[in-house]
Amino acid sequence: MKTLLLALATPLTLAVAPLVTPAPLTASIQDVQKPIDELYADHYTNQDADAMAKAWSANEPRVLGTIDADLEASLAIWEQAMSRDEPGLNDEERAEIAMRHQRALFGARAATAAFDRPIFLDYTSAFVSWNAEQKESFRAGQAAFRDAVGALGKQDWEAARDAAQECADLAQPLGDWWGTAMGLGALGAVEAQLGNHSAALSALGQSRLLNAGLGLRGAERRDLQIMLGVLQESGQTQRALAVLDDLLTDARGEEQKMLEQQRLALVHAGL
Repeated sequence: MKTLLLALATPLTLAVAPLVTPAPLTASIQDVQKPIDELYADHYTNQDADAMAKAWSANEPRVLGTIDADLEASLAIWEQAMSRDEPGLNDEERAEIAMRHQRALFGARAATAAFDRPIFLDYTSAFVSWNAEQKESFRAGQAAFRDAVGALGKQDWEAARDAAQECADLAQPLGDWWGTAMGLGALGAVEAQLGNHSAALSALGQSRLLNAGLGLRGAERRDLQIMLGVLQESGQTQRALAVLDDLLTDARGEEQKMLEQQRLALVHAGL
């Protein structure tokens, strides 16, 4: 458990460099001749939603990060303009923000169509709709997550729990599902460390589902790994087996062997 929690202390910026180890890409990605960011730009220029959906289907771990690069860039332009002595956007900045918003929405619609999951478009349409106060709340959520990660690294569980809860509380009303998942994931890890099984499973279960919807398999696997320990400790055998089976679908090497042994032990314990 400690190893999993310390992994959360890896420095990152929320929604820019997510706490994710991407799952191995499928062989189909090798058929893509251009990098996904180039395809994203080309398909937007050509307004070819079908081609974009096809490209996303072969690159699921890269969908959210590619779209979010436009969203974060647009927000950075706005923040820089608002920080001037005389705040305000010029025509060039307005045009750049508008283009990035429209391209992100185009990509999100294609991703929602490709995977039949509304979360991509909901997240993106929420982001481009925020007013000044909501943008500040988004940044505050990012800061809270960084605080949670720092406290986890120091094993200051109470501070980590407060910061993780703040992150989730700020992100969820915004439709910032990525930030919500990260806050809940950190919260669940802390509750697991403190032995609060119900609270841990509540947070981790929600985080896992959000990460799955967003195509963030690495983050989802981390949630599942911590959930597995909690479920075993609390004697919830069938759910633990379901989590094990999920983790085994893309486990390799020593992890696969360890999970298979755990599964066998759980099956025998339930007989």
